Amino acid sequence: MDKLRIAVIGTGGMGSFHVNSVQNIDEVQLCAVCDIRPEKAKPHGEKYSIPVYDNHKELLGKEKLDFVMIATPHPTHMRIAVDAMKKGVHVLSEKPIASNPVEGDKMVAAAEKYGRTLGLMFQQRTEAPRKKVHELIQSGILGKLYRVNMISTWYRSQAYYDSGTWRGTWAGEGGGVLLNQAPHDLDQLVWLAGKPVEVRGVVETNLHDMEVEDSASAMIRFENGATGYFHTSTVEQPVIYRIELCGDKGKIIFDGRNIKLCTLADPISDYTFATEDSFPQIPMEEQEVKVDDAPEGHAVVTREFARAILENRQPVALGAEGIAPLELAAAIIYSSYKAKTIKLPLSRRAYTNFLKEKSKTSKYDPNVVEQGSVGTVKFR
Repeated sequence: MDKLRIAVIGTGGMGSFHVNSVQNIDEVQLCAVCDIRPEKAKPHGEKYSIPVYDNHKELLGKEKLDFVMIATPHPTHMRIAVDAMKKGVHVLSEKPIASNPVEGDKMVAAAEKYGRTLGLMFQQRTEAPRKKVHELIQSGILGKLYRVNMISTWYRSQAYYDSGTWRGTWAGEGGGVLLNQAPHDLDQLVWLAGKPVEVRGVVETNLHDMEVEDSASAMIRFENGATGYFHTSTVEQPVIYRIELCGDKGKIIFDGRNIKLCTLADPISDYTFATEDSFPQIPMEEQEVKVDDAPEGHAVVTREFARAILENRQPVALGAEGIAPLELAAAIIYSSYKAKTIKLPLSRRAYTNFLKEKSKTSKYDPNVVEQGSVGTVKFR
């Protein structure tokens, strides 16, 4: 089997996971690692006898690569991805695609311009229960969607945000829970319910010492006419995941693993006017949808990305599919700060100006990265 030559850029927590994970993927060969903090990348270089770089441009200039995996803070994704694609290298990026929709747009445009594949690490799309819910929605079993609700809460301590100077800052992340923990949730929401067209959001910092939001809620109108509610936070224990998709022919209730499907004997739009009963119960069938276990997770996304390149087909998630969830996150934030409903597509200029203003007072300098007692180093 042909092996694709790859490098991992960014060897922090997620990047280190990828470095080790790809060792078990037959389609790829790890050829180098890169991190602006070389002490983070050096152990991987020694373990796997591969070169270590502290500059992604130097890496791209010296190594012959088929694709790179980007696992750096998301405000740096765009310039690394565009530089890679200019060199003829495919890109698989961690989520979210970027911290600003305009940067995501530029990444997608670069993929088109240079004929490279841009993929995203939306590994939840590989999970069998989620794939089944998507399959059910696409089959039309619910008919026209009326309502979509999603609640997905997380918990993070203050120590988590203190573990990296970029965490929880406007300049380092461009947002809080919506840009860090919730991108998978927002991707699932768009993947299942369709494209959002109108958003009214509320974001708050309820608990943590941080610049950005640790809680977010939004009312959303979708292109297909459905309305929905979304909530996420990093201030709750126990955490919860629940999504309800309500349509003309029934309802799906999903908790991340278990799927409850309720199908009506007659579409509610017909039964409502046909019945003479003032308080009717529409006959329906309820069932727990069983799903067989199947391989899932980050390694599956990476393997499928490699196969997409080798076989000239689509990966699990194309870069272009990362724009809608990022734009939704941005719209929720912007709506809250502007105290008004936002229609999509979101104005790229207005939101970019908003981020620039918020970043002026940010405690994080994206051009300087701490190196412990060694001092600082510019991102080159």
